[in-house]
Amino acid sequence: MLGKALIRRLTEGRQTQVCALVRGTAQAAALDGLPVSVLQVDYGDTGSLADALKGVAAVVHLAGALQPRSGERLQDANTETTRAVVTAAKAAGVARFVYLSAPGAELFASNEYLRTKALAESTIRRAGFETLVFRVPMVLGAGTPSAQTLVKLAGKRVVPLVRGGRVRVQPVALADVTGAIRWALGAEDPPVHVLDLVGPDTLTYVDLLHRAATRLGRRPVVVGVPGWLAEGTAALGDRLGWAWNRTLFDTLFNEHLGDATETRRLLPFPLTPVDELLDGLLAGSHG
Repeated sequence: MLGKALIRRLTEGRQTQVCALVRGTAQAAALDGLPVSVLQVDYGDTGSLADALKGVAAVVHLAGALQPRSGERLQDANTETTRAVVTAAKAAGVARFVYLSAPGAELFASNEYLRTKALAESTIRRAGFETLVFRVPMVLGAGTPSAQTLVKLAGKRVVPLVRGGRVRVQPVALADVTGAIRWALGAEDPPVHVLDLVGPDTLTYVDLLHRAATRLGRRPVVVGVPGWLAEGTAALGDRLGWAWNRTLFDTLFNEHLGDATETRRLLPFPLTPVDELLDGLLAGSHG
């Protein structure tokens, strides 16, 4: 969804040539009808990647995962994929590299997702590109997974939430993310920067849920799930190889907040307040 929204943003009102690199036929088919050249690539074949990037001025790297595909590790999805694209981009003479990371990314984080994101950031910075890394939290916009989950929960009568939804979040608008990337690609002489691209409002998830539900004309009852219970099942998931594990628990239910002060100073547009974001997302949904 982010990739499609970005393609639309980059090509609206300008003659920008965009090429999308995808892994498989399903991803390629999802881009049908968009003004973009699509190339299916193997991230394990650096030579083919470099050929695909010849003549390209800038790369926007969106590939990565919190829940990797079957048979893939977070290291593969986030770090190794990035390393392959960086190597190919250097060989092809790419000048600028834009990457989406996550708030809280640290090289020595106990959270494997945040650690592999930080390793990817480090790989990009060491390569010598004109670099802009945006650390992006929950993205809300038409069709985004976070928005779909929020709307689904807001429409229920009873909603179980870990710790009653007291974790604080900083949702950012999809339009702001694509706008920031567009700015990063066109900015003159950008510094090497890692920027928190978080929304201007910090609120609890349960507050966000209630605001969304009000716009839908609903009043769900929130039932708190003990944190120790959710974390215990996540630890069991680690041992049994489940998709639900401690990395996922920590990413979703422990706070990883960002500071967008510098981002707001640099961007040529204001970041969207959460109420305005919800009004646009849920317009016409009531009834």
